[in-house]
Amino acid sequence: TVSEELVDLMSGNGFMLTFMAIFVAAIIISAEFDKGTIKQLLIRPYTRTEIWISKIIATILFFLEFTLFCVLVRIVIVGILAGFNTIANPIIVYNYNTGTAYQVNLVLHLLKCFALVFPKFLISMLIVNLIAVNTKSAVLSIYVGLMLNVVNLSYFQKPISRFIVSN
Repeated sequence: TVSEELVDLMSGNGFMLTFMAIFVAAIIISAEFDKGTIKQLLIRPYTRTEIWISKIIATILFFLEFTLFCVLVRIVIVGILAGFNTIANPIIVYNYNTGTAYQVNLVLHLLKCFALVFPKFLISMLIVNLIAVNTKSAVLSIYVGLMLNVVNLSYFQKPISRFIVSN
């Protein structure tokens, strides 16, 4: 159903969101070095930190726009295939601590799921961005970012794992 697809996307299970977060974070800096446009940025009256923070903000904004685009595409495609009335299907959540199931609002549940997995994407983007700045290689930073997500950032004991909420 449309509801199931949206919950799957927003709970961080979608590879496309992870790949796009890593890809954009790696490309946005290393492309500046490859094309030589970083020299034009560095002669401006901005500090390196201001340039780097602006690249991070641009990466985050692109990621949020891409996430919204993916949500809209899934609504349209699954709505055409399964029917748009399936978006009204209830979302049932099981609480393992109390052993009870309860019905939740779809939009609030999607926002909660995204808020819980967004720090994982943010940390991945920052790590990949730092690797791209230091190595000036998009391929290496994409590879490291994907490997971090394969291994999963929660395997690192301290201090990163306390900021990541697992599914």
